[in-house]
Amino acid sequence: MRQFKFADDWTAHQALDYFRHCGRPFRTETTGSSITLISDKLSWVIASERFQFWHLAILSKVKAEVRRNAHKVASMPEGESDSFSLNITQFAGRHGRYKVDELDLVGAYVQAAKVLGLLSDETVARLNRLPKRWRLRILGAIATRRRIDFYDSRGVKVSDDVKMDAELRHCWFCIVGYVDRFNDILKSAVGAAFVFSWYDNFYARAGALTPRLQRAIGLQFRLTRPMMSYRRVNSVILATIADGRRFFLPAPNLTR
Repeated sequence: MRQFKFADDWTAHQALDYFRHCGRPFRTETTGSSITLISDKLSWVIASERFQFWHLAILSKVKAEVRRNAHKVASMPEGESDSFSLNITQFAGRHGRYKVDELDLVGAYVQAAKVLGLLSDETVARLNRLPKRWRLRILGAIATRRRIDFYDSRGVKVSDDVKMDAELRHCWFCIVGYVDRFNDILKSAVGAAFVFSWYDNFYARAGALTPRLQRAIGLQFRLTRPMMSYRRVNSVILATIADGRRFFLPAPNLTR
């Protein structure tokens, strides 16, 4: 029986050196969230630099629920992420400044997982209590590839492989497709007032996302109204939101 532990007091390099000196063949399994080292006697899990161990606990629960409910989207076509869209007419001239309706779409991914029946209300509530960057990072981690490296008893790497969980990846791209369709509905609804959208934010001219429209499309996500300024540098638009966030938007057809 293998001895399992969360090696939270070890770095990945320290753990790899330890396994190399144990004199037994072993393998490592690396994803964006963790690295697992496995021999016939030991199994250690180390969080990646971008994750902490309590994030792995939430991710484990999310993966288990999504896998258990994957049959609900088995026949659903996958979406193709349209992570960027731009209305070039909103950036006439070399610079400008105006208020925008800003919609945080990170909540849309979590909400989509709930609507599709992949996550329970309890898990959705737990994800929504996390900071924005962690919600999408943890949910998106269900689709990450797993790189497997095999080592001999001397600690020399002898082969490698890459594996993907087709079932979980299908579920993730169903979630992405749902959000993309939501994004398309929003763009159609606001019409010419649409400014641009990123994978996690949607921007329209101030006042476009009216209370009536929000009710009509079941808008449940955080809506703010910051000031946005922009300036053109050659074929790139630098859009800056009031809190300092910057977006570099390609605009090769913008008139000089």
